[in-house]
Amino acid sequence: MSFCSALALSRAEKVSMKAETLNYKTFRKQRSTRLKNFDYSKPFAYFITICTQERQPHYANPAVARVVMDTIREIGSNYGYKIYSFCVMPDHLHILVSPSDSGTSLPKFMQILKSKIAVLILKQTGINQLWQKSYYEHILRKSEDLLETVNYILHNPVRKGLVEDYHEYAFCGVLDEFE
Repeated sequence: MSFCSALALSRAEKVSMKAETLNYKTFRKQRSTRLKNFDYSKPFAYFITICTQERQPHYANPAVARVVMDTIREIGSNYGYKIYSFCVMPDHLHILVSPSDSGTSLPKFMQILKSKIAVLILKQTGINQLWQKSYYEHILRKSEDLLETVNYILHNPVRKGLVEDYHEYAFCGVLDEFE
């Protein structure tokens, strides 16, 4: 039997493989990117990235970027989150946050933040699919340097060629001091 004929599957074999795939326990289910049994209300530092739907440059509009910045400040303050740094890029958002003793978990905080921004942007622009599903988070470990992560966030517009110095970019900054 040749190599090609060995690779060719019969129709019955293909149907069988498809049935096995459909029976796989997570087929067509969104898998969580969150750590199981991790308490996201603990005061760790979380580096968050949220992307716009299909990476559309919705935040290239300065008025929209300003709404995002103001909402980050408001929600952070209202829910007891320290916002160490943030950067609103044209198609994504970086935030370095840490919860206080408010008891609001990171997933709940992110749900509130994304929802509030989406409602405000919908009213302002008519965009109704603002975000990609979920978000990416990285829990900073003790060995990781907060200052290094803050610098990474603040220098994002420089790396993307939007400005030569991050001080020139109006949509990033540091809100809360860290210990």
